[in-house]
Amino acid sequence: MFLYALTSFGFAYFHSLNWFILLFALYGISYAIIQGNQRAYVSDLSSDEIRGTALGTFHTVVGLISLPSSLIAGYLWQINPKITFIYGGIVAFISGAVFYMLYLINYK
Repeated sequence: MFLYALTSFGFAYFHSLNWFILLFALYGISYAIIQGNQRAYVSDLSSDEIRGTALGTFHTVVGLISLPSSLIAGYLWQINPKITFIYGGIVAFISGAVFYMLYLINYK
């Protein structure tokens, strides 16, 4: 999540083609890491009997949350595209901090 936040802030503040190519590659890497880890985490938290239900519920919630998040991003984009990336970076940073705190609570 912190790599995604860094990438979002980069898109907000750097505007050259070289930075765009680098940031786009970092975005792809962070997206792949986040997606794989989220599914694995849900699988680890669920028992064998309900693993399919847990993954289905996870993807349903992600799908339902995608609509309001896309509406917020579209509204911010109309105001200023830079604000959209700053908002995404802030939310990603907060998410990373929350997950890190949960990690410290559960595994220390």
